[in-house]
Amino acid sequence: MAMTKRIIHREKYNAVLGADLHLREDVPVCRTDDYLAAQFKKMSFVKDLCEENDCPFLVAGDVFDHWKPSPYLLSRAIELLPHAVVVAGQHDLPQHSFLELSKTGLNTLVQARTLDLALPEFQRTIGAFLRVYGTSYGQEPLRKTEKDPSGYRNVLLWHRLVTSGGDQPWPGAGADDARKILKSLPEYDLIVTGDNHQQFTVELDGRVLVNPGSTMRMTADQADFEPAVFGWKSSDNSVTRIPLPIQKGVVSREHLKREKKEDRDLRMEVYIQRAKRTFEHRLSFEKNLEEHFRKNDEDEDVKRLVWEAVEKEDAS
Repeated sequence: MAMTKRIIHREKYNAVLGADLHLREDVPVCRTDDYLAAQFKKMSFVKDLCEENDCPFLVAGDVFDHWKPSPYLLSRAIELLPHAVVVAGQHDLPQHSFLELSKTGLNTLVQARTLDLALPEFQRTIGAFLRVYGTSYGQEPLRKTEKDPSGYRNVLLWHRLVTSGGDQPWPGAGADDARKILKSLPEYDLIVTGDNHQQFTVELDGRVLVNPGSTMRMTADQADFEPAVFGWKSSDNSVTRIPLPIQKGVVSREHLKREKKEDRDLRMEVYIQRAKRTFEHRLSFEKNLEEHFRKNDEDEDVKRLVWEAVEKEDAS
């Protein structure tokens, strides 16, 4: 009797979520591998994932590490990025200003229709599942008075520094707490934030905030970080973490040791030069005193008092 193979159909994702791609040609000092190839491998992975699920890539800002990428990097982005809906991060913008968007590489990809730019007041309707609103760096999200009655999921892409526990990533960072954002924007089913390169999800009353974190490991403190994107299903507003391909052992801390030694050596050199100048000034001052006393017939008691004062200053 022939056996029947059971086929399990997995429900497809309606979007893939990411942020902080920071595409660049230069190599972070901490990386010891072929960094360009590592970037392109991840983009190919995400493109295949989006094509497999027939869904868009939603990116919460900082597509590029600098607002003026080279023609080569632009052409590779056109080749390797899936169709994406994005907002602009500060790295995508000259002077961190959205008013300068027209000058940017990000805008080149928008004009080439590789990317769609989401705006606060103009939603991107995608299929029968979601409407995407975008808030780029320095902008504020649109406050809707009520949830969409048509059954669409409202999604907000926001390049905003957000934390999951309220702790600031550095003193005075001004980061917002994820739960407070969810409470303040109840009209959005899904909020995707960028700028914080850490990775977390927060849920509140069936709504979700996802901070995907950076797709590349760019600093030594990310040696143990595992980049990922997130698959999102509109049916139940659920997200699934999808690890990105990485090579272990390619993020080094050796440069920190070198920098520490170089910094120590520099401080020592500055100290020596400063001490040398102080000593030279002291010698010059004493020589000037001697020259003054030689040319002027000062009272011996005056000379004695002056030299006593100089010796006390040297001893202090």
